[in-house]
Amino acid sequence: MYLKIIGSLFLMLSATAIGFLKADELKQRVRCLQELKRMMVFLQGELRFHRASLPEAFENVSERVEEPFRQFLKHLAERLETREADRFDVVWSEMSEQLLQKEGFVKEDRQLLEMLQSSLGYLDLKMQTETLNLAVLQVEDAIRLAKEQQTVKGKVYQTMGVTFGALLTLLII
Repeated sequence: MYLKIIGSLFLMLSATAIGFLKADELKQRVRCLQELKRMMVFLQGELRFHRASLPEAFENVSERVEEPFRQFLKHLAERLETREADRFDVVWSEMSEQLLQKEGFVKEDRQLLEMLQSSLGYLDLKMQTETLNLAVLQVEDAIRLAKEQQTVKGKVYQTMGVTFGALLTLLII
């Protein structure tokens, strides 16, 4: 009897925890998108006002942003300075792929990084800053949508976790 109660409580807590973890993933995505926006704004300032080269701008911005973009920009700057690859887009593509695999980004977020890959390093300074400006606007839209999803889906995940845990408990008892 006690074993059944302990097992039921364990199932209830596990299902509830899974629901809350899924809801937390949505919060994490919003936080990452907000940090991506900060990174783009800082990068735009470095290029526009400091007239920094891309490796220098990436290094400077990496000191002002949080993870996961801090390491992303540092490694990007290092690889560009050592000329590890021939072209900027190759380095950006490799580094952004690593970033996307580690963090909770979705397909639309991948497109934001790909847009930067295709424009940074090739265009003149004005076009690079305008592209960053456009990217910031797109990230703001993505943040708004992610917050809406977080509000709606987060509550659903939490409720489903608790409900599923209670259902499993009732089935066991």
